Amino acid sequence: MNQLANVALRPQGRDFQAGVYTAVLLDTDRLKPTELVHEDRVRALMTKIRKAGIWRAPILVEATIEAILDGHHRWTAARRLGLRWVPAIVLTYGDPRLTLSSWNGEIYRPEDVIAAARSGRTMPPKSTRHILEPGVGTVRVALEQLH
Repeated sequence: MNQLANVALRPQGRDFQAGVYTAVLLDTDRLKPTELVHEDRVRALMTKIRKAGIWRAPILVEATIEAILDGHHRWTAARRLGLRWVPAIVLTYGDPRLTLSSWNGEIYRPEDVIAAARSGRTMPPKSTRHILEPGVGTVRVALEQLH
């Protein structure tokens, strides 16, 4: 895990508080997915990222086993673009700022997400929803820094 030098999270939304989260660079090969992705969304993100030439939205990663909590489409796009590193916010489920919910009405527990990461049996796309309060801002990292 590498600290992002001179890169601060930028405010996004009225609930953002500067200095609440730290963005780090994580090796894309070490991260463990917990959900599948929609291919059309990945292709659209690849185009958007390539066109911008910068990375803006950090992914959310669980600290103990490096499971992806939020950002599966971005992580997949990064890998397909040949990026070795991805900006991330790293937290544990014990962090009071983190809430686990769902997009599909199912009830998920942190143990379900961790089990999916450990076993490689990923859940359907957009199953879990991880909410941070206060919300996360953006980063601005040139793609050249992520190769």
